Amino acid sequence: MQRNNIYSINTDFIGQQGFDKLASVYIPSIHKDYDTHTICYVFQRLFGTVCRIDRVANTTSSADFQSVFVYYYENNYYNERREPLVNNRVYPGKYVPMRRTLNDRAKQGQIKHTEFWVVLPNKTMFPDTTLTLDEIEARFDAMGTKLTKEELKDQNELDILAENREYLQELRYAENTPGYPYLDTSINIHQLAQNVKLMEERYASETIASSV
Repeated sequence: MQRNNIYSINTDFIGQQGFDKLASVYIPSIHKDYDTHTICYVFQRLFGTVCRIDRVANTTSSADFQSVFVYYYENNYYNERREPLVNNRVYPGKYVPMRRTLNDRAKQGQIKHTEFWVVLPNKTMFPDTTLTLDEIEARFDAMGTKLTKEELKDQNELDILAENREYLQELRYAENTPGYPYLDTSINIHQLAQNVKLMEERYASETIASSV
């Protein structure tokens, strides 16, 4: 069975065009209804071809908003005249009428002309993972075994583990469902790999601290 690419967006197009100038920006607040396809289209018109979007919870805004880190290859494929951004603001309504252009039409959401994204430099670009979902799951299983030991049981970490297992299943669905061209998942595989790495590091730190 052919699987969808859950590691990168627009991979074939980027390879065909030979784009090689990778850049990344941070958008502190963006409505959760924006699907990957819409973000990709707006970025193509303004900056270049998106290859990865990291979605992150935004604790300072309402539940309808999140933060995103967008990785893209700089280019002007449409050969358009681009004006400099004013106050780092992008007005997506200039390029698309709705927040969701492909999936879940019930959540499309019309974009107001006053709606904008603040686009800032991403100061920390995390590398792509090469781990498979099976390899990540095996590491979660190992963490689960360690965390349930009575002398080291940590309910907070077990709750974090359970949440990450839900992300894992979401990514499996994205990988194995036909006609799933974009990564409209809560987080991507690179973030999931980073999550398991951080869990392992916290566990190792706690183990060392408890033995001193």
